[in-house]
Amino acid sequence: MRSTSTPSPELPASHSRNGESGFTLLEVILAMTILTAGLAAVLGLFSGGLKSTEISEQYLQAAALADSRLEELELVDFHPIDTSGTFVENENYRWALEIKPFEATRYNLPGDGLMEVRLTVSWHDLREERSLDMVTLWREGQTLPLDDIELDKTFRGGTSNLPDAAGQESPVSTNTPPAKGKR
Repeated sequence: MRSTSTPSPELPASHSRNGESGFTLLEVILAMTILTAGLAAVLGLFSGGLKSTEISEQYLQAAALADSRLEELELVDFHPIDTSGTFVENENYRWALEIKPFEATRYNLPGDGLMEVRLTVSWHDLREERSLDMVTLWREGQTLPLDDIELDKTFRGGTSNLPDAAGQESPVSTNTPPAKGKR
């Protein structure tokens, strides 16, 4: 039993030699753990960036293939033989075509004769099925691009000088009111 009145002798500093100090095993293990966690986070970001780049390349490839297929469809006046298939350039990508009347009233537009052409390109990624939709409007019998004036008239409600079946231009009639004072 110790006496409370007598102080105990101090222990000599045995873990320090000549003023030099080092790291304890616990400090080394803690530093290695922090370093490992940091490296794991950096590698996770790096692999996420690579995956994001790969997905971007896949979407660019799909967009290029869809654009190519739409151009082919335009050459046959949007009357294709097939409505689905795979691309010759890359068989991992598939396409499906849907042509239906454009719902112009839904958008409050006068879309008489307009057809909605929807081309869906799909492919299988390592983890999931991905797809890209391209939609365009087309008017029966018109495969060439229209002038901006003609497009403006179509979507603003006017009519244009579009050639009829005989190749004759139809007269222009617009929905603009007559000038004031002239009747």
